[in-house]
Amino acid sequence: MFHFLGLHWDDIVYLILLFGSIGFGSFFRSIKNPKDRQNISSLIGFIIVIIVSGRHTVYPLICTLINALIIKCLDRKIVHKVSFVFSFTFLILFRSVEYFGLPAYPNPTNLVMMIMTLKMVGLAFEVNDVYKHQNNLKDNKSQETRLIEIPSFIDIFHYGYSYLGVLAGPYYTYRTYCDLFTAPFWKYANCESVALERFKYLPLYGVIFLVLSYYYPFSEVEDIEYFNERSLWYRLWFSFPSFAQFRMRMYIGMRLAEIVIIMGGLGAYPEFCKPATLGPTTNLRQLTELSNDEEKASKEKYNFVAIYSIEPYHTEFETTVRASMKYWNMSVQCWLTSYIYLRSSKAYRTLFTFVVSAVWHGTSPGYFFSFVSVALFLPIEDIYRRKSKQMEVPSFVSYGMFNMFAIQ
Repeated sequence: MFHFLGLHWDDIVYLILLFGSIGFGSFFRSIKNPKDRQNISSLIGFIIVIIVSGRHTVYPLICTLINALIIKCLDRKIVHKVSFVFSFTFLILFRSVEYFGLPAYPNPTNLVMMIMTLKMVGLAFEVNDVYKHQNNLKDNKSQETRLIEIPSFIDIFHYGYSYLGVLAGPYYTYRTYCDLFTAPFWKYANCESVALERFKYLPLYGVIFLVLSYYYPFSEVEDIEYFNERSLWYRLWFSFPSFAQFRMRMYIGMRLAEIVIIMGGLGAYPEFCKPATLGPTTNLRQLTELSNDEEKASKEKYNFVAIYSIEPYHTEFETTVRASMKYWNMSVQCWLTSYIYLRSSKAYRTLFTFVVSAVWHGTSPGYFFSFVSVALFLPIEDIYRRKSKQMEVPSFVSYGMFNMFAIQ
């Protein structure tokens, strides 16, 4: 029915749920009792998972249940490693269900599993950080103020199934999740204004997506016989609008997902703590004191820098792919940096991070080839930049020229 728009039924349901979650945000913030807000957040999130997944809801349930057992029952010294191995192994098995004769899952269920994997493994790392602090860092009071309290079994499910990000992210830490219910920051943040600012270019992205979908539908590539009959120049050209169509789709989905969380008040922090993608970065003791003082909290200026998936302008117009990559899927990149790259041996951390990222994105060979192409392109780009400093082009042009050969 919606194929002429470049959309499938799953896409329509996905958009309806995102817009519905955005509209629900104002009511959600009107609920004063923190426990009531937490319960309602989880209930709505679980309903959303059931709507998009149906009987496949069992997969994220298993992921959350086993991780809750790991976090609550195992030694905190190893909990992060066990959670990581289980979660990514289960994610691979989940994506291979058809090979075991089980029914295929809907695409939105894959998104739920992807964000659930990041949340559960990230939570295990946060629990491990508490263990490390208790054993090695007892004199570091500034860090102590931002460590989490070990979550209960039920709290782990609350975190996993909160409607704020359950469908499409972006990833946020358990510490940030707890701040929504223990600190008053969300009350004094201008959620509507920030949400509108993030929304304002989405109609433009939507129009570009629809135009490109109409004139350059992906169905052409899926019809291999037909596509191979087209000229070389047409196939080279086709990679540009198809890649642009993909980017517009991602911009819309990621931006709407950010707005869902912003409208719920999650991720609001005072500007003095200089929030970054995964939360505050400085003045942490002062931040903790402020969370218990509503009068002072009401006088601060707040932002939602902690809640970011993507910056379309920088992604499109940075003059190097290396620079533009920093603005793509930002919360996931921070997760990879914080929990994989910085905690791995220097000898293999880059390769390991690349492999984890590729596995998380999908088991199709295309994901691995895509990441390999970027890894090959970046050194070439560095050489080009050194030799030709005067000539700068937007990253979507330079990488697009390299990427178009993959379509052959």
